[in-house]
Amino acid sequence: MWIFTPKAFLSIVAHRGKPDHLLVRARLPGDIETVFPAAKVTRNPSADYLYRAEIERAEVASTLATLAASMDYDNVKGAVSDARRARMMGKVWATCLSEQHD
Repeated sequence: MWIFTPKAFLSIVAHRGKPDHLLVRARLPGDIETVFPAAKVTRNPSADYLYRAEIERAEVASTLATLAASMDYDNVKGAVSDARRARMMGKVWATCLSEQHD
């Protein structure tokens, strides 16, 4: 699952060895901590996502529900203030748009 917020981009997948945990991954430093402040984040230069944290499923679910409940923007791209993040999100948006019309 990919999650884009105005301040973070996360990839969340099942943890292969811990069924009660999810692996929360990020490409940019600080993204995991922005959404999960208590997470123990590791950095692995040989991984496809540089930053990773093992987080209990219940915590991920609760945090994502809170994010959804507190959302106050009507366009996520317009709510992004960081130029690097805006470029990254814009490229993903444009790719998906082009596929929509094929």
